[in-house]
Amino acid sequence: MERLVSVVIPVFDEAAVLAGFHARLAAVLDRLPHRFEVIYVDDGSGDGSRAVLGALAARDTRVCVLGLARNFGHQAALTAGMDHCRGDAVICMDADLQHPPETIPALLQSWEQGCDIVYAVRRSTSRQGLAAGVSVGIFYRLFNRLSRRKIPANAADFRLVSGRVAAVFRADIRERHRFLRGLVGWVGFTSGTVEYHAAERAGGQSKYTLLRRIQFALDGITSFSLLPLRASLFVGLAVAAACVLYGVYVVGLRLFTDRATSGWASIAALLAFTNALLLVFIGIIGEYLGRVYEEVKGRPIYIVAEVLGEGRER
Repeated sequence: MERLVSVVIPVFDEAAVLAGFHARLAAVLDRLPHRFEVIYVDDGSGDGSRAVLGALAARDTRVCVLGLARNFGHQAALTAGMDHCRGDAVICMDADLQHPPETIPALLQSWEQGCDIVYAVRRSTSRQGLAAGVSVGIFYRLFNRLSRRKIPANAADFRLVSGRVAAVFRADIRERHRFLRGLVGWVGFTSGTVEYHAAERAGGQSKYTLLRRIQFALDGITSFSLLPLRASLFVGLAVAAACVLYGVYVVGLRLFTDRATSGWASIAALLAFTNALLLVFIGIIGEYLGRVYEEVKGRPIYIVAEVLGEGRER
């Protein structure tokens, strides 16, 4: 029996590249011996992407379009697609053609060989900036050192998961601040990797600004590691011990010698240093506390406002 494979593609202001992307995707899917559903998730685009997706859904009966009520973010859009798909396997990828559709047969081959999770690992990138390359490398090293759950370096949100892994996400993993790269590895199951070359964007600009990259990194680290909190405790204890020793030294110097510490420069520097540490650690605690606050409110991860192409030859 032919198995159904779902392809989930989040879209945010990608009108310029959607036609070219879908043409390449369809050419790959047409050669494969599976049934496919292609779920585009329009994450509140403002450039006409939804109209382009509606036209694709009218032409290709495999296409379903989920139009979200506003921009909920890349991870929420991926979640919406996984929630609404019904495939025996789910492939997640972006529409900017940096995730080449031609890699899909290799992902499916690894899945058919028994892998429940297949990471597409970026082997090389066309014209990647030095700063971007260094920041990505630092993040993966930092994450893998801080977290017990490792993720392959250069593994983005281009991956395949089996139907039973997708079912776990639909039923059990409903946190709002979600770092899917880490969550996919957290669930366990057998995994494999497939390498690919990331080309330049086919058009438009990356939506991951520096601020969004920092926020994404914070979501990843705080979701999978308590080490920042523990580090604040240990550093605080170390600073407190140093202050006590310094106080003993000053008192001993005054009681048992003819010398005494003079001036306020050292005291002012010490106070400034400890206050700075205090603010940093309050900020770390605030990051964790803010995430707890967002979770306990229980708001939905996303809201679907419109569905196009639902149920036609799916």
